[in-house]
Amino acid sequence: MMLRVIFRKELERYADLSNSVWVYSMWKGYLERSESLRRLQQWTQEHGMPFVFLHTSGHARLSDLKRLANVLSPQILIPIHSYHRELFSEFLKMSTV
Repeated sequence: MMLRVIFRKELERYADLSNSVWVYSMWKGYLERSESLRRLQQWTQEHGMPFVFLHTSGHARLSDLKRLANVLSPQILIPIHSYHRELFSEFLKMSTV
C-alpha cells in the first residue's frame, strides 16, 4: 500500500506490521534533507521493518508512451507534466491538446 509518513500511528494501531517491508521510492537525497523522512526510517527500524530503496523516477520512456498510446488508441491525448507537449503529436502520431 502507498501511504504518507504522517500515517505511522494509524499503521501501528490498525495494521499487522509483522513481515512488512517499507519500500522507499523517492530520491535518496530527500532522506538526507528531510528530518521527517529520517524519523520514518528510524521508525521502520524500531518496528523491525526493512527499509528498501527502490527508485522510481516517475518519468516514462518514449517507447513506453508509444506502446501505451497504441494500446489505448485515444482520439486525443492530453500531455500532463511536460515541458514539450507539442512534441507528443509528432512522436505519437495523434492529436494533442
